[in-house]
Amino acid sequence: SLEVPVIGTSVRGTRELVEGGCGKLVEVGDTSGLAEAIAWMADHLTDAAEMGRLGRIRMKDYDLKLIVKLHEELYEHLLGNCAA
Repeated sequence: SLEVPVIGTSVRGTRELVEGGCGKLVEVGDTSGLAEAIAWMADHLTDAAEMGRLGRIRMKDYDLKLIVKLHEELYEHLLGNCAA
């Protein structure tokens, strides 16, 4: 949401957020792929800026306060189940 292009691992959740040109995905543990993605961003500043712009547009529908609240409720639920 800060117009910064994302480099993330190709896992559920991240994959869905980054699709549509908001950044680059690498496989978990692929350090070479990560280095290549970072180098690509540094070498393609205009394209990277566009990825960041697209990411901001994509994230406008996500309410950070709601997401944090939902995570807190999930953790409280899980911790409550552990105590039982």
